[in-house]
Formats: sequence, structure tokens, C-alpha cells
Amino acid sequence: MKLLLVVCGSTGTGKTSLAIHLAHSFRGEIISADSRQIYKYMDIGTGKATPAERKKTVHHLLDTVDPTRTYCAADFVKDAVQIIERLWERKTLPIIEGGTGFYVSALLDGVDSIGVPPDLSFRDTLKYVSKDVLYERLLKLDPKRVSTIDRNNPRRLIRALEIVQSKERQTVPTLTYDDVLRIGLTADKKYLFERSDKRLKQAVENGLIEEVESLLQKGYTWDLPSMSSIWYLPVKTYLEGSGTREGLITHLQTETHRYIRRQMTWFKKDARIQWFDIREKELHKKVEDKAALFLKENA
Repeated sequence: MKLLLVVCGSTGTGKTSLAIHLAHSFRGEIISADSRQIYKYMDIGTGKATPAERKKTVHHLLDTVDPTRTYCAADFVKDAVQIIERLWERKTLPIIEGGTGFYVSALLDGVDSIGVPPDLSFRDTLKYVSKDVLYERLLKLDPKRVSTIDRNNPRRLIRALEIVQSKERQTVPTLTYDDVLRIGLTADKKYLFERSDKRLKQAVENGLIEEVESLLQKGYTWDLPSMSSIWYLPVKTYLEGSGTREGLITHLQTETHRYIRRQMTWFKKDARIQWFDIREKELHKKVEDKAALFLKENA
């Protein structure tokens, strides 16, 4: 059987710790589904698994891409599919762990738009076309797709036409699996915010600002997508002499709260996720029991 475990949820919920526990319990290896942890040299600012944690089990898709490279969901799916298939061949359980919901969705459910790059010239030809004409054109080309699009949203109609008519579509593999257990970690917002605030302060004490300075010294610039992390970009203003260290921490905390809200909104849309409150006693044991039942039923 081709089975998968997924450990998802917002930042700071202990996903890495749980994934390591499950990997030990079920002979698994971890595949990071995080759009920032893929980059080299970005450890503190991305909340990456520590060297000590990485010694406990095998982690894939950490520290594999140079920060100058743009890495997207299509790249993640291609890389993850190859790794997962190798793990299955070795009778090893793949455990997908991360907080980038779009990456998880693209891997498990498929998103046909991820292999279609923006075509600015194509969009330019349609910018003065009425939304009714755009809708009728899409209806003729792809009746199934048009049913999912708001006919009053020209931007989405143009993007849909771009996808349908694209001749630049990349070949993005589809992951074929028998079953997947989705585990979500959560708590109420107040608790998550307090937890993230403490985690952020610890990150600053551990050298977050110095890590950003090191990246700049290596030649990485603020216009790179890799430098747009919520824990990196606000440091720019501070390093340029505006604001205090305390003000920076407050700003970073606010941005993290917003990010947590977005993550919670994304994951809550998926009714297939089985949620566990991180404040539960014996949390790891409860999740382990759920995973053991899942694997037994699919043996």
C-alpha cells in the first residue's frame, strides 16, 4: 500500500517534534512542505528543524536550494513525488510536515495551474475585454473550469484562460497514493499568539538579526523572494537605522499573528484534516495511536 502521513498546522504548533516522533514509531522519513525552509543559510528566520532534531531522523527538502533561486509549488511537487516514490520502494513511510498549505494541497490534490507561468503579453491582450466576453470564451474552451470561476471577476477569468490556452505548461507529476492520514495541530488563537511571541523573542536572542546580516554579507538582496519571509523583511527597516530592537520584536510578533490567522483559515477549509489540540496531555501518544490504526486498517 502506498500510504502517507501529513502533519500540518500553523507556525509554532510543534509539527516538527510530532513528525519526528511518528518517524521513529513507524519507520518513516520527513519531507518538509515549507516554502522557506527549502533555502540554504536560512535557519532561525524560517523556524527550521535544529541540527539536533535533524540527527534524530531523515529530513528531506531542507537546505537544498540557494536563496537566489525562485522555488515554487511546481518545483516542490516534482521533488516531493520523486522522494516519496523512493521511500515507498524502500518500504519507508513518507511523512509530509509543514505549514505551507498550498504546497500540501498541490502535492495531494493536484493544482493544474502550478505549472503555468504568468504570461503578461497574453494578459495584456485581454485587459480591455469585458468580463462577459471573457466568460463566454472560457465557457466554450473549458465548461468544467468555468463553473468554478466567479464570472464577475475578470482577473480570475483571464488567469483561467491563460491556463487553458497555455503552450508553456510544465510537466508536473501527479502523486498516486492509496490513502493519506492528515493530522492537524491547533489551539485557540490567544494561546498560539502567546506561544509564537515567546518563540519570536527566543529567535532574536538566538541570532535572528545576525542571520539576516550574514545573508546580506553573502550577497543576497532584499528583492529576492527568499528574503520576503515574515521574520526577515521587517529586519530591513531596523538594520537601516529606523526603529528600536523592541519595536522590531513587536512588529515581528504582529506579522506572525497575521500569518497564523492565514494558515488557520487555509487549513480549516479542509474537512479531511483530523485536528488535535497541542495542549492535550500525551498528545504524541494520541496521534501515534491514530496513525497506528490508520496503518493497520490499510495494511
